[in-house]
Amino acid sequence: AEWESESQEEEPEVIVYVGEGKDYSSLNEAILSVAEGTTIVIEAGEHELSAIIAKSVKIVGPNAGLGALDQRAPEAVINVAKDIAGNLAAKEIIFDGVHLKGTGGGAGIPGVFFQDGGNIKYLEFKSCVVSDMNTFLKFIETKSNLELVLQDCYFHTIGQFILWTTGSINKTLLVGNYVDGSTCGAVTNAAAALFRVRHGYLEAYNNTFNGDSANTPGYFECSAEASKVMYNTFVGVTLFVHPTA
Repeated sequence: AEWESESQEEEPEVIVYVGEGKDYSSLNEAILSVAEGTTIVIEAGEHELSAIIAKSVKIVGPNAGLGALDQRAPEAVINVAKDIAGNLAAKEIIFDGVHLKGTGGGAGIPGVFFQDGGNIKYLEFKSCVVSDMNTFLKFIETKSNLELVLQDCYFHTIGQFILWTTGSINKTLLVGNYVDGSTCGAVTNAAAALFRVRHGYLEAYNNTFNGDSANTPGYFECSAEASKVMYNTFVGVTLFVHPTA
């Protein structure tokens, strides 16, 4: 999907900066204040995210465009608040080159960090580190009808689900990610898998999956309409598909 403004006419890209002495002092302030289609650039350091993202934005950090295992510059760490209902509420949302880190107890404490707000059509996480969350993404029966892209990201320390979808997502694309399953599964759940995809179309290419999750019985529990899992690397993995899926 292409990044588009609401207007069909070409408009100049609007870029704002977050940090001391910049356009906005905090990421939350920027998210609540900017216009549709704005790119929000955040610098290395700690940032808080508790706002509902209700306008289409790109949030870009210092490691934008890198591969999952490339050497990274000092991170823009976004401390994501858990259980903010419907916090993904804009049409198009992109995170690129940031570290998304869960707060409120981390991977061992129940909590959902990104949830469907009912309007989103395109969601992309690119060149991100994602860690310390029980459930990263949860999309169940809502009115959204979206494409989800996880590309060149590094996932570690996830308690139960990287993705839990039983509706809303038409297509899930996993490309070039590194998933360290050996650090995942802090919460025992015999019915879980790191990727629970029960709706839509799944493609997974050129990813690396390292080790088995401690308490999660597989990487994939996939009952999507169709799926392709090709050209991936599995290192020390014995639990590929949930045995009851």
